[in-house]
Amino acid sequence: MAVLQGGLILVVEDHPTIAELIGECLERIGFEVEFACDGLAALERLEQRAYDLVILDRSLPRLDGIEVCRRIARGRGVKPAVLMLTAHEAWADKVSALEAGADDYLTKPFAPAELQARVTALIERSQTKATAMALQVAALALADAAPGGGARTTS
Repeated sequence: MAVLQGGLILVVEDHPTIAELIGECLERIGFEVEFACDGLAALERLEQRAYDLVILDRSLPRLDGIEVCRRIARGRGVKPAVLMLTAHEAWADKVSALEAGADDYLTKPFAPAELQARVTALIERSQTKATAMALQVAALALADAAPGGGARTTS
């Protein structure tokens, strides 16, 4: 599996052993991983740093994963991708998470190779999206800086 450069991931998991397993699995392939143990702590971290991906348990203390996911989706600016990683395996649980804004859904127990593959795909897509947005902003700035300031007139 290819190792990506960069890639900052927030793991939101209230069971320390599971959080540690996820972190080790992702650090092994080159990601930087930070942790939050409940929903409110996750939102605080998201205000402090820009993450490429949030791995989010559904059942969390203080604020559940679905509500955290909704708040991420409603946020401003570039939003991180969200992977729900949870023991809830019913199709209705998956649908509600996707409707709340999750980009992917993986159930526990999980194979480390599957987690790595899903995370890599989500990070690559989010980095491609961020690069495209940066190019659009740069093109607009160049158009505004051009003679005439990018203003269009009609005769």
